[in-house]
Amino acid sequence: MGQNALKEILVLLTITLIAGFLASCTTIPVEKRAGMRADITEAADTAIATLIENNPELQKSTDTSVGYFVGQVSGAKVPVVGGASGYGLLHDREADTRTYMNIQRFELGVGLGAGKYRVIIVFQEREMLEQFRNGAWKSGI
Repeated sequence: MGQNALKEILVLLTITLIAGFLASCTTIPVEKRAGMRADITEAADTAIATLIENNPELQKSTDTSVGYFVGQVSGAKVPVVGGASGYGLLHDREADTRTYMNIQRFELGVGLGAGKYRVIIVFQEREMLEQFRNGAWKSGI
């Protein structure tokens, strides 16, 4: 396979990935929201139960937290661009509310791969939970 063919494949993959993300930005029709919320709630409850079953000491962490987020994300990365999307549930334990959230991530950089994973974040501070709820939360190592 020649250099030009690899470039064409890369361009095609990039366009496909960007088009997929643009399509995922559409609003969910009202008639589908209740069913999606039920599915997200069930997946979140199952993920938390599995987490605690495998790590019983984490029960105390979730019990003393101000809240937690559980989400399921699918992502892909081609050599130059990547991104992920999914849905999740932010459970505010103090207010006893649940906020259903759409997850979107876009990134630039070297990499190759695809995957599906669960994200669980336990918030010990109200400020961090509110920043996350408002889309201004950032994490890093």
